[in-house]
Amino acid sequence: MVILVGIIKVEERGRIVIPKEIREKLHLRAGSILEVHEENGLIILRPKKSFDEFKKELKGCVKHGIIHPLEVKKIWQEQA
Repeated sequence: MVILVGIIKVEERGRIVIPKEIREKLHLRAGSILEVHEENGLIILRPKKSFDEFKKELKGCVKHGIIHPLEVKKIWQEQA
């Protein structure tokens, strides 16, 4: 579900300000890194996960799989 939190304006150099309510909810701080995606005419911003967060989400997923956990790490680092 999409909830309208506010309306923002794109500044001259393409900058935007993410509303405080969203920054706090997603724990975004100065220096946080976001991924930017375009999908069907929508701009999607996603906080980029740290390797520790990524590793935590994968814990147990690659056990006895066809890909070695270090290979997953290599793929993640190539995309960083």
